[in-house]
Amino acid sequence: MTTQIPVMLHMWFVNGDGWAYHPFFSEQKLFRPTVYALKHALTQGDRDKKTTFTIPFKEGQLVCVMFPQENCPDPKAVNRSPFVLLVAYLSSLPAPSQVEAVVEELCNLGLPERPGQNTDLCIRVE
Repeated sequence: MTTQIPVMLHMWFVNGDGWAYHPFFSEQKLFRPTVYALKHALTQGDRDKKTTFTIPFKEGQLVCVMFPQENCPDPKAVNRSPFVLLVAYLSSLPAPSQVEAVVEELCNLGLPERPGQNTDLCIRVE
């Protein structure tokens, strides 16, 4: 059975950093609580190498991948260690194999050109 999982991400766009997110996050009023849950990762996370981590959230879990943003489109961010933070929301606690599958799909997800809502920001896992 394939499950569709909504994704949101933080990265640098042409005009600065911002969030892009699947409409699920705004429809379910989860955008701000998710950003708040990620506060530590955004301010203290290791931006110089690829890292994966999970955060308990609601009844489920946020599965996250953070990595340096190569070819950053904002020239003002190049010397500021730009990074990408990809976040998938799982509404229930996943098995370790499901976390691995989610991380793999997050790493294969295409990055959007603009911040804001984006219906393409979802992944599918078995």
